[in-house]
Amino acid sequence: MEEMRARSFFALSALAVVAATPAQTSLGLANEFNAWILGNATAPGGHSEGAIAVGGNFSTGYEANQHRIYPTSLGKPEASIYVRGNVNVTDPAKFATQASFSLDQSNGLGLLAGNLISPSDPNNLFINVASFASVPGYAGVKVFTLPSSLLANPTYQNLQLGFNNVGSDTVIVNVTGGGTIDFRWKNSPNNANRVLYNFPGASSLLIGTNDSFNGSILAPTATVTQYKNIQGNLIAGGWTVVGAPELHFGNQWRFQGNAPVPEPASMAVLGLG
Repeated sequence: MEEMRARSFFALSALAVVAATPAQTSLGLANEFNAWILGNATAPGGHSEGAIAVGGNFSTGYEANQHRIYPTSLGKPEASIYVRGNVNVTDPAKFATQASFSLDQSNGLGLLAGNLISPSDPNNLFINVASFASVPGYAGVKVFTLPSSLLANPTYQNLQLGFNNVGSDTVIVNVTGGGTIDFRWKNSPNNANRVLYNFPGASSLLIGTNDSFNGSILAPTATVTQYKNIQGNLIAGGWTVVGAPELHFGNQWRFQGNAPVPEPASMAVLGLG
């Protein structure tokens, strides 16, 4: 049944996956934002290089969009923070549509069987992406499975995970397991803007308790607690900033991979299909 659901998801999404500009469309409207939060957010300190969108309320002293990377999809020219809850936005319906899109995408990606990440060294694991096959029918999309039990294993608390020879491929890392996930590993892909970590079962996600996080995060069911820098797009159910960490965006970090997306009907609703 799981395999059938996976095939159905990716068959329905085929047209959307090969959209003309995947760097702009593969995460939906959220591709334009350094952080897209489905629910509430609290960020007393820190700053982002790109714009922030919050679907609930935003309690903040945050400095957003230092690099003035203005999105175009929510109808407010040259705005840096978009909040559906306690601040009016031009088109609040798009927040609900993006929430549905991100949930569908996370669940769909989570159904796809990937190459199991299994370290043999407690300190380093470097994966040669070029040596792995693409998902059938999706050239250049490489999928890996990381059990959250490995992240919690004391043997690997200081492990550094690296993806080498990414090139123009897209790396999807499905982090399996529910509840609270503490991502302590150092991660150092050589093309972080083409790496997406998906957390389809998490309710709480701790990021940066050991080191900065390199790569984009798709965690629409989780409240993300950020301790150190996140370098890439952040899509989360909720967001809590501890201290004054940063969100980094721009061409070096902004997701430019080709992640499979929900069926074309969802793309059409977002105006991206």
